[in-house]
Amino acid sequence: MASGPTANVDLELIESAKRKAAFKAVEDHFDSSFSYVGIGSGSTIRYGVEAIAAHLKANPPAKGHNIMFVPTGYQSNELVRRARLLPLPFDSLPDDVTLDVAFDGADEVDEELNCIKGGGACLFQEKLVAMRSKKFVCIADYRKNQKRLLTAWPSIPIEVAPFAEYEVLRALRLLGSPDPVTRLNADSKAGPLKTDQGFFIVDAPFPQLLTDGGEAAGTDGSGKNGIYSVERLARKIKMIIGVLEVGLFFGENGYEAQSRGKQGGQKPVAVYFGLENGETEKRTWDRPRTSITATLPSGFTTPKDTPRSMPHGTLPSSPAPSQNQLRTQLVNAILSRPDHAGRGYSFDERDNAGGIT
Repeated sequence: MASGPTANVDLELIESAKRKAAFKAVEDHFDSSFSYVGIGSGSTIRYGVEAIAAHLKANPPAKGHNIMFVPTGYQSNELVRRARLLPLPFDSLPDDVTLDVAFDGADEVDEELNCIKGGGACLFQEKLVAMRSKKFVCIADYRKNQKRLLTAWPSIPIEVAPFAEYEVLRALRLLGSPDPVTRLNADSKAGPLKTDQGFFIVDAPFPQLLTDGGEAAGTDGSGKNGIYSVERLARKIKMIIGVLEVGLFFGENGYEAQSRGKQGGQKPVAVYFGLENGETEKRTWDRPRTSITATLPSGFTTPKDTPRSMPHGTLPSSPAPSQNQLRTQLVNAILSRPDHAGRGYSFDERDNAGGIT
């Protein structure tokens, strides 16, 4: 590891990059009219709190309006308190409240904005807060920007019940992790590190993870030959008895979730990377829309009056089906395909376009 003046310059550069990314993210996504804001954990979020405090000093809320800040752990609670902001524990949120925004960092981010989180051992609370927010905005420095997960960051953090520690380690090895280990305190004599829930953190290395695009291009991400997609590996790990949560944040972002009547999503709506040259890069990702429809029987038209092809055969000729019948046939056809078995299916009634989720 580098030491001396060069190491100090590198550290200053990294911290400066984090700070600039945080201020830009807050500028774009925070407003003094908000009521509830999530505050994540880790080395970057202190700059997010600093930026929020500066924004509120320059743009005070309306008289009598209070903003409650929901921390994801002890560290972020202290940051909120020291900035003279108002902390609110997650389990004290009113049932009908969705957070206006959550700011958090990441250990690594891939090209589709899937994230590895949990280096600070707060992944369970971080996922709770992200899923309760209209939008999760991620702040990171240039080192975290990778094409695929597990490129620079070596392992996936997993929160585990202490009683199940060895069973989880065994199950992870069976999934293909070569050397999963239980994370120790900085002073190893103190034993395993414990989360705010009193659980352990297991760090499990795996080969680089495929994105959805990698799977769509034809690479098998089911775990065959040890290669997994982000989603498939996260779901397999989560199914292990004794696992509380997995440090892979994937799937829908908040905007996508709300468009489907849900509350929030694990994936960030945007990631702000502080760069080495002093600039900030904003990254977003739009999920490619997959239209799954059928060549329609004679006499049936869509609202757009456009026949559509289905890649694995066509529906049998029959009297013009109802919209519900057509939907059912499409879903059955897709879910019968082995590469989509067990995956969800959505159908957009606005234009008869469906999609695998």
